[in-house]
Amino acid sequence: MKKLSLIIALFALALAAYLGLELLRTRELLRQRDEKAAALVPLQANLEASRSTQEALTRAEAGQADLVRQLREKQKEIQEAERRLALATARIANTPSAIHLGKGSYTLDDGTVVYGPETQLRLPNGMLVSSPSGVMVSDASLTHIDGDLVIETPEGRITTTDGFLSLEDGHMQISGATLQKK
Repeated sequence: MKKLSLIIALFALALAAYLGLELLRTRELLRQRDEKAAALVPLQANLEASRSTQEALTRAEAGQADLVRQLREKQKEIQEAERRLALATARIANTPSAIHLGKGSYTLDDGTVVYGPETQLRLPNGMLVSSPSGVMVSDASLTHIDGDLVIETPEGRITTTDGFLSLEDGHMQISGATLQKK
């Protein structure tokens, strides 16, 4: 019986030692888990901040796309208003017989009027047409003027390269390789 109680005591002591070691190991695992959890807190905050930043960027891109769309619409409106203004201005009193030479010279060559480099044409609506490069021609009836053109209007100046100014049926139309309004 003494042997049995000694065996039980040793067994109890071994069990206590094993449980103590397991308790220490469990505490160490819990400490490591808490350290990892604590290390995750700033990472989670960074992740949330990144998500917020991404959402803000997405909203900004959507706003930018909306602004680009609005600018394109406004540009179309401005171009349409400029076209209507040019037509209305041309209709005021734009007849070919009222166009005359403001200054400069011209020659008539096989139905084409070739203007000198300093020539200015006066349109009946008060506009002046000239060529900064000295290249300007028209048909004999002065309904079409071609060349590098500068058209002075009361509202400003229109400049075009390889321009074409049509003055038919009381309407004025301007086109060219480049077209700038200042």
